[in-house]
Amino acid sequence: MPFQFNFPNPEEDDDEKRSQGAGMDSISQKECHTTVTEEKAISTEVKIESDHQLNCEIQTVSYDIGKDLKVISLDTKLVEDKLKKEVKGEKTNSALHEALLSDNDLIPDKYEGGLKIWECAVDLAKFINTKSFTSKTIAELGCGGGLPGLCALKNGAKCVLFQDFNAEVLTNLTIPNVLLNCEENKEQCAFFSGDWKNLPSALQKSETVAQKYNVILTAETIYNTKNYSKLLDLLDFLLEDNGDMQFESQILEDNRFTSSICWTQSQGISREILHLQRKKS
Repeated sequence: MPFQFNFPNPEEDDDEKRSQGAGMDSISQKECHTTVTEEKAISTEVKIESDHQLNCEIQTVSYDIGKDLKVISLDTKLVEDKLKKEVKGEKTNSALHEALLSDNDLIPDKYEGGLKIWECAVDLAKFINTKSFTSKTIAELGCGGGLPGLCALKNGAKCVLFQDFNAEVLTNLTIPNVLLNCEENKEQCAFFSGDWKNLPSALQKSETVAQKYNVILTAETIYNTKNYSKLLDLLDFLLEDNGDMQFESQILEDNRFTSSICWTQSQGISREILHLQRKKS
């Protein structure tokens, strides 16, 4: 039996709702989904604030990346507990809080699992640590804790764009991790929340953040086939003409890029890193 992540399948959910008819539960879920999705789809730049330093006081976990490099991350379980306490007894429409209070790792189009350090993100960070990124511009999509982007920064990257669907992930995990590991390089980092489809317009409005990147990283982000074309369009917008994309997961065949496997893990559940480049005309 092939391995499969236990993520909600939006396509199956849609089929089930159609077969069940328009019950009250389905109507209320649809209304909630529409409201939060429209709110969260907007891509917004998140700036580092002074109170983000306070979030660094949570207990940390150290990841041995290799070559004497250790990357520190806030303990994500404690971050979740902190956020749960903050909203206890309060009314909120936050999709992230809804996911935390229901103990869901992921709610498609609402909360995309950013408060977990996924195994493949560690794999990708270890792979990145074997390469030089001197003077490279890097974008990490669906960054969560930001381990791959942090490793690129520690290996000489000129700047790193960290993107995650939920702004709360950036303020409570990604930015504190940057401050814990690379505070001296914080001015080289930019942070954007929101849906992939709206990131290009947000970058075009920014006067300080780059629009094109030499290397684009993403790990465990494309579990939903409906997002494939959205991701490819974003990669096409972000990638420099001579740039590289490295990410783990499946991708629809697309005539804009060529791909090759550049890293494999055969122990336990097999995993691969795909290396994509623009097709030469």
